[in-house]
Parts: sequence; structure tokens; C-alpha cells
Amino acid sequence: MKLNINWKLFLILFVTSIIASVLVLPYALALSPALASVFTPVVLIAQLIQSIILFAIAILVGLTLYKRVGFKIPILEGWLEGKEVGNYFKSILGISVELGVLAGVLIILFSFIFTSASSILQGAELTVPVWKSFLASFYGGIGEEILFRLFVMTVIVWIFYKIKKTPEGKPTTVGIWLAIIITAILFGVGHLPITGSITAITPPGNCQSHSTERNWCNNIWLALLEKRIGISHDQSLLCRYSVACHVPPDTFFINLVKFSAI
Repeated sequence: MKLNINWKLFLILFVTSIIASVLVLPYALALSPALASVFTPVVLIAQLIQSIILFAIAILVGLTLYKRVGFKIPILEGWLEGKEVGNYFKSILGISVELGVLAGVLIILFSFIFTSASSILQGAELTVPVWKSFLASFYGGIGEEILFRLFVMTVIVWIFYKIKKTPEGKPTTVGIWLAIIITAILFGVGHLPITGSITAITPPGNCQSHSTERNWCNNIWLALLEKRIGISHDQSLLCRYSVACHVPPDTFFINLVKFSAI
């Protein structure tokens, strides 16, 4: 079967995702001393190979399926086709950033439910220099969006689409909502390993609940942005670049104060 893939788009997403994977390493190593103690050049090479394979598969599958379920990547696609995308970019930039900030505020409010866990995680994150946190935000806006939005969510929507579709041949609303929820849960659970490297993941500390909550809450919000404005991976990526939405927001605001005092 011939793959109907825009290889220029594949290359852009692939290269940027690998760069983002490298940029997040200083943050991850600073956040987890245990990981830093075993991080050797051999481990670095293995990590890069793993990222190359993972993103190559994720992007390949995502670009194979996304048009079949009505998803779009209008800015990058339009730019590659030589179309004018500036006006469209401006039309979605404002609401993307605004909803990103609102998502950050919502996560902060949820953090009060898990006060002890939030304090532990925030304390660890505040030990990370601002520049490392900033570099890590690119992995959130590029790497995680590719893995969870372009790949995971697209695959899940496609599975439900194969099970049931609308008379017009499109994914059902129920199928899209289930994909949003499942992807959000997987996104939250995917952050448990780094949380476990900071503190014990036990029910008394609520760390696993807090880590999952603040990440799946953000993922749900961004997925809704896609669904309401018009399903497009570009809008979600823009939203992630409201730094207050992903660094995470509570740590970002404190780091901003600390940085301004330098």
C-alpha cells in the first residue's frame, strides 16, 4: 500500500521533535538527580536512538491517519504549499494563548486539592534554573503534542471511526470525546515516571493523583480547543506555547518573580 504522506511535513515534524527531545534533557536531569547519576554518553546515545524510532513511528502513523478522521495541520501544510497563512495564524493566536493561560489557572486551582503533593513537586521544580525550564517547554509544545495529539489521539479517533461513523462518513462526536478523555488520561499517567523519580508515588502523598490531574486537565483543555475552534494540531501547539500553560504554570509564575529579582 502506497503511503499518502507529505514527506516535507514529516521531515519538519521529525527534526523539530528530535531537537525538542534534546532540549528537555537539562531539565529532566536537573529535576531527577538519580537519573543524572546514571546518565552516561552511552545512555545519551540510546536515548537519542529511542527518540528517533519513537517519533518516526508516531509521525508516520499520525500523518497516515489524520486526514482520514478530519484532522488538519493548516499552518504548516499551507506554508509548505506556498499559501498565505499569516492571517489564519493571527486569527487563532489570541484565543490559543488566552485558553492556554486559563488552563494554567485551572491547574493552579486544582493544585490546592493536593497541597502536600503540590509542595513536593513545586519544591523540586524550583531548584531547576529558569533557562532549563524554558528549554523544556519546547518539548511540551512540540514533542508531547506530536506523540499524544498527532499520534495517540488520531489513532484512537480512527479506531472509533472504524467502529462507527456518521452518515457523512466522519467520526462521531462520542468517538471524538472518548478519544479526548482516553488521550488525556494516558497523558497524565505518562508523567508518573518523572514524578516517581522526585518522590514516592503513594496514595498518602497523593502524588500520583496530582501529577496525573494537572497534566490530564491541561490535555483535556487543549483537546477542547481543537474541537471547538476546528480540529487542528496547530492550534493546540500554539496553546502549549503560552508558557504559563506548561512549564508548569505555578512554577512558571514563581520562577518569573525569581528571574526578575536577578
